[in-house]
Amino acid sequence: MGNYRETNMREFIKTPDSLGNFMLELSKKHFNNVEEILEPCAGDGALVDIIEKHYNVPIIKLDIQPLRDDIKEFNFVKDIKKLEYKKNRLTIMNPPFAKSIKFIENALKKSDMLVTLCSSNTLFNLDWDKYDILEVYYIKNQIFGELKLNIGLFVIKNKSY
Repeated sequence: MGNYRETNMREFIKTPDSLGNFMLELSKKHFNNVEEILEPCAGDGALVDIIEKHYNVPIIKLDIQPLRDDIKEFNFVKDIKKLEYKKNRLTIMNPPFAKSIKFIENALKKSDMLVTLCSSNTLFNLDWDKYDILEVYYIKNQIFGELKLNIGLFVIKNKSY
């Protein structure tokens, strides 16, 4: 957690299982017609492993620096035009917190539904009129490895969905 690689890109290596399971419970609660899942910041696959326990649909696994062979290298900010939109696609992600808004915007260009972790500041910086925000959680002192962070968890759908 908070590990620096040679590229100096800070990343959170693992989404805690309890938080990942809660994200999937929320996705099941709100979205019953999921045909595909996108995980654009899959990293070491911790969240992917949880997704696979909850869903039996294709999963697109991407990361700018994948740590597993089944995760494709893809820059979700710079290369977003290379990814097609798909109806009934759900994005589940724990993006780099400094880029939460950009990841949310890109996810909702390529999918109809989203469950995401983000920095708690996203609560104030997200365009609330642009999307249907179904649920918001403020989670204080969430442990990520050695760090305690205040985070947000959002369940969002496109207004057109």
